[in-house]
Amino acid sequence: MPKDTFYFSHDYNSRTDDKIKALNRKHGMLGYGIFWAIVEDLYNNANALHLDCDGIAFDLRTDKDVVNSIINDFGLFVIDGEKFGSLSVQKRIDERNSKSNKARESAYKRWTQSEGNTNAMQTHSESNTIKEIKGNEIEDKKNGAVLQTAQSQPVVLEEGFKKKIDRKKKFVAPVLAELEKYFVDATKGKWRPEFSKHQAQKMFAHYGGNGWVQNKDKPIVDWKKAADGWILRTDPGDQKIGTTPVANEAPKTENEILREIEFCYQRFLEGEKKLPDLNGVHYKFLQESKKLVITESKGKEFLQKAIEKRKSQLIGSNDGATNRLHAAYCEKEPKFDVEPIKSDLKNLYSFSKRLIIADYFDKMQHEGKINLN
Repeated sequence: MPKDTFYFSHDYNSRTDDKIKALNRKHGMLGYGIFWAIVEDLYNNANALHLDCDGIAFDLRTDKDVVNSIINDFGLFVIDGEKFGSLSVQKRIDERNSKSNKARESAYKRWTQSEGNTNAMQTHSESNTIKEIKGNEIEDKKNGAVLQTAQSQPVVLEEGFKKKIDRKKKFVAPVLAELEKYFVDATKGKWRPEFSKHQAQKMFAHYGGNGWVQNKDKPIVDWKKAADGWILRTDPGDQKIGTTPVANEAPKTENEILREIEFCYQRFLEGEKKLPDLNGVHYKFLQESKKLVITESKGKEFLQKAIEKRKSQLIGSNDGATNRLHAAYCEKEPKFDVEPIKSDLKNLYSFSKRLIIADYFDKMQHEGKINLN
């Protein structure tokens, strides 16, 4: 191996990352190998490659559509105009720069303190500096945008691209369903799921109402760490659940609605088919964005499926009103304009809309879509 070859760390659990899982679902180990080949090229090019899928595909002897998908579809890279790079690669480059600079500073001190053979000392120190650059790397340090090569020629990362990476790290608040799932998973075996969801709702109402800031108006950077803190500070006691708190009543933005739908779709891909967090707002959004096109016959088909679902929910109850509702649904032609079905239409239509969205999700999954954008 050439003396000027450098190393970068390869996390042994990288295949457990959600983005990598999505990549492997669509492209298999071929996609995984191409991803790491692109990462190697980024290290060799100061974390800034031209967005030339044809050229990359030719170099790797693979299909350009696969390369295009790997770069664009999974959130693994940051794209800025005609170039792209990686947040993870940049962190490691910054760490390597930091270690290199510290080694040079140490060498300089030794040179200035020495009155002996300066040239010999300098040669020895430069050799040590290169060795310092190699080896294991520590994550999450950021000390500049200069990549030092083996020949000690600084390659300055383009300022615009660097800013693009920095902007990528801005805080994104979770949707309520996402926060509830995190609370339930984090407290599994310790809290009842209902209590976990209730605490998630309290946190969402609290921080959602103040713009996701902590004490002294300090913005939250990582909502998962904030959730961990909330859990640690919560005394489960007898886990009584009071009135569910409500966050600010401002209408949701289109981006918030889309993020909620995306979150439900990711859970659908993981095997969750009930989709209890979807409602009429999500249905209306998908319909208005032309993603759902429901004909009259298709609408009747899903309504009948919703009736069957509702009947299975109501069967076997000891409550008289519930039994009457079940009997009304079991009639050959259920009457929607009279009681008791009339009062239950909201539940029925909610079922129908969730089934329609689930059918849409199923089609997207069969087409290999890992997101709905």
